[in-house]
Amino acid sequence: MFVLKELENSDVRCGCVTTNYADIKAAQNGMKEQFEKTKKLLHGEFDDQEKDEFPAELQRWASISPMSAHIQDGLDAYDWEICEDPNWVSKEDAPEGFVIVGSTTDNNNGDLIPLVPIYAKTEAEAKAILKEVYQKELDNRGLEDNDACDENDDSCPGGCLNDTCADVWDNAAYAFDCLVNVAHFSYFPLSRKEERV
Repeated sequence: MFVLKELENSDVRCGCVTTNYADIKAAQNGMKEQFEKTKKLLHGEFDDQEKDEFPAELQRWASISPMSAHIQDGLDAYDWEICEDPNWVSKEDAPEGFVIVGSTTDNNNGDLIPLVPIYAKTEAEAKAILKEVYQKELDNRGLEDNDACDENDDSCPGGCLNDTCADVWDNAAYAFDCLVNVAHFSYFPLSRKEERV
């Protein structure tokens, strides 16, 4: 599995979003699409590298490589990185049933930490494992299952769990203590392998 991590630190938003892909080409296409869309939204041409003679607030450059991309628009920065999860088991080698997947983010530096996939034979077992993984992440961060809202329905650190996925939100140092999604877990059914003759 390949994980595309998108990190934005701008006047509009500070946060990280991750997307999982089954193969490298799909992850690279996803990164290129987001990179080009962001350049278009920011209006205009970009240099292909940083200019040492300009101060930080005047920098306007963008570059992309097979595994990463960066856009600098003054003090606003947009980064993408593709990480491979070496523990991922391909669909062809996976057992029947359900798989629980996800990732967490290091609050200090924004590093992505993928969850080693966990397999379950039944959906009830997958739900129980999802709840256990989610609760462990909340406990590790000292947070509560509160739908990430306080009593006034204002956003706050915490987590929310629904039928097939769970999210944890926290104030992160890498995002200047903004409230960001720091963990996402979900489960999916595995399709049966076709019988080969």
